[in-house]
Amino acid sequence: MVAATTTSGAPVPGAKFTVSAMDACYSDGPGADLNPRFAARGGTGSDGVMTIEGLAPGCYSVTLTEAPTAHLPVPSGLFGGEIAGDNDTLTVPIEFYDGPARLPENVVDTTLRVTDLETNDPIDGLGIRLQRCDTSGIDLITPPSDDSGIIELELANTCYDAVGVAGTTAPCAPAGITRFTPEGNSFEYGILINQDYPGPGTC
Repeated sequence: MVAATTTSGAPVPGAKFTVSAMDACYSDGPGADLNPRFAARGGTGSDGVMTIEGLAPGCYSVTLTEAPTAHLPVPSGLFGGEIAGDNDTLTVPIEFYDGPARLPENVVDTTLRVTDLETNDPIDGLGIRLQRCDTSGIDLITPPSDDSGIIELELANTCYDAVGVAGTTAPCAPAGITRFTPEGNSFEYGILINQDYPGPGTC
């Protein structure tokens, strides 16, 4: 189940999501392969809730595919969790801003540029696992980088740590300083990836 609310607690109807099954619930360091696979899609009703029935136990991600015009996500991206048993449920809370007028001061159009630590060549198909600084909240897994190593998304104007990688490629790990804060109307940050981290696979 997805529970979509604004930062003030009001339900958000009309948000559409895609649910994907994954081999792991999050990337626990280099070498982890999430391997997302389509499982279901749906949208929130007037109560801000989307319910998907019949999912088998396992790890799932939830991706926002369409936001209602009256609300903006904070932040946009991919969230998830685990259904532990046959009779268990998974609730994924996703917050939205109370109105689009708050976009300029709260959300920043962010570009992440993913490149190799040694060669500075772009790396495609690699998602980055972000976490708000100094918190233990739910991770944000970005969409995969394109063939230019670019990831475009909206992030809240707050501090983030790039704590790992996600997707179907390994072994890779963020290298160097990975803490950043999106600012202004648009923000660009380069994330250097160490592709020599011990582990199976290629980045």
